[in-house]
Amino acid sequence: MHESHEEGYRFLERLVADFRSGANCFSSSGEALFGVFHGSGLIGVGGVNQCPYSSMSNARIRRMYIAKKYRRVGVGALLLETIEGYASGHFQRAVLFTDSRAAAKFYELCGYCPTSSYKISHAKSLKAAVK
Repeated sequence: MHESHEEGYRFLERLVADFRSGANCFSSSGEALFGVFHGSGLIGVGGVNQCPYSSMSNARIRRMYIAKKYRRVGVGALLLETIEGYASGHFQRAVLFTDSRAAAKFYELCGYCPTSSYKISHAKSLKAAVK
């Protein structure tokens, strides 16, 4: 978490605070929180919630972070694919919000399309992704 804070990302602190307070435990229907481990260390995290800003058929990708050392080697894409695979059993579309150019580029490379909806910067059909 220290590394993410140094990069200016505060969403991992919010993830921990929300989980501890019970505000967001990723426990509603269709929700889940995933971690990626290397040895005994957590190197990535990401989750899916019901989207409060759009249709209940939309999954909201949340709090996705990969440690710097593990970026651009496929860890993020694998985590996102895992989240989408899980979410596709519950939702028709995945949405997310990012204001980071690097993150936007990553999501677009993973098939997300930019959108200008309220608090949603990118979207992707999940049903088309199901094989």
